[in-house]
Amino acid sequence: MNVFNDPRLQEIKCYIDENVRAVNRVDDLLDKFCIERKWLNEKFKIAFLSCPKEYIQKRKIELLENIIKEDGVGEIAFYYAYAIGFKSSPALYNMIKRKTGLAFLEYKMKVYKT
Repeated sequence: MNVFNDPRLQEIKCYIDENVRAVNRVDDLLDKFCIERKWLNEKFKIAFLSCPKEYIQKRKIELLENIIKEDGVGEIAFYYAYAIGFKSSPALYNMIKRKTGLAFLEYKMKVYKT
């Protein structure tokens, strides 16, 4: 079967897209879809050009950007963290720093201005 047409991968991707707030760990996907980590990482990377963890983080950042643009920058960090499915502000700070190289406040202002 062609990996690009694999219905399991399409289902997993759709699940992530529709439930991005609830999906925080790849282990959640492994349990839900009864698949092995190695299979998921290999096939997902071939089909979507990133591993599942990176894809989840990318979708969370996209959601965060939409929330910042809609709600403005007046909210506290915990509000944004909770809105994208994190349970703490430090988790949000760490992800933003790793993915963008910016501190959260700098990132928030940059997104809001664009």
